[in-house]
Amino acid sequence: MITIEKTNTKRRHICLNELSIQAEMALCALDENQHEKGLTAFLEAAQQTGSDSHPRSWSVGERLFALAHYCCHVMPDGPDYAVTNESRLSDYLQLERDDVAEISFQAAGDDWLLQPLSGAAAEAIETALPIGSIKGRAHWIIGGMAAQLHRVGEAVPDPINDEAHYSAWLTQRIKTFKALPSSDFEAIYRQYANAMVQGAQLFYTWFDEHGIIVLPKALEGGAASNLPPARFRVLACLSDSALSLFGKPA
Repeated sequence: MITIEKTNTKRRHICLNELSIQAEMALCALDENQHEKGLTAFLEAAQQTGSDSHPRSWSVGERLFALAHYCCHVMPDGPDYAVTNESRLSDYLQLERDDVAEISFQAAGDDWLLQPLSGAAAEAIETALPIGSIKGRAHWIIGGMAAQLHRVGEAVPDPINDEAHYSAWLTQRIKTFKALPSSDFEAIYRQYANAMVQGAQLFYTWFDEHGIIVLPKALEGGAASNLPPARFRVLACLSDSALSLFGKPA
């Protein structure tokens, strides 16, 4: 049995157990295109009984950190394990950036707050149906904007305890962002992209056509890295036995 050491972020106590083979096989059976639902299922299965919070309430950065922490213990090349053929965990993880701060800016005549993307909100974006031409990468970027950008004082449904209401609200909000005049959308989008860098927690995250990706951190001196973005996949940390029995490659 592999013991997963306890670890903390500023907001979370992360206490994980090694997965059972039954739990691993159940994770193999999940839809590989639903990364956020798969990550929630992984964290639910690995989290120790009695934990004080649900992984759907954690930020995207906290969820990715918990997955990476588990991988550090089970990967043969851990703790600084290979994330891609060209990169390792240390090329992405930024332990010094563990604050969860609201970033404020003005754009298109409004005052906006950028709030961290929670696991529940990320799942809602993942399961929301594409709206017209808004699909793939555009769906994720506009979905992220819709979920994270709030006007000062604006009421937002609870994505954890009022999932149906939140999903309907998010769908309508995506439509609202889609209908913005081009110049207004561009102004908000530019500020959003900058705020995502300023407010990054533990990882720089962005979106591709399949969901959330992790960008490499800058080199010393602030130079851009030429390493590839990465997707932290649940399947990558599962045992060869589970992957072999279920018939899916790692």
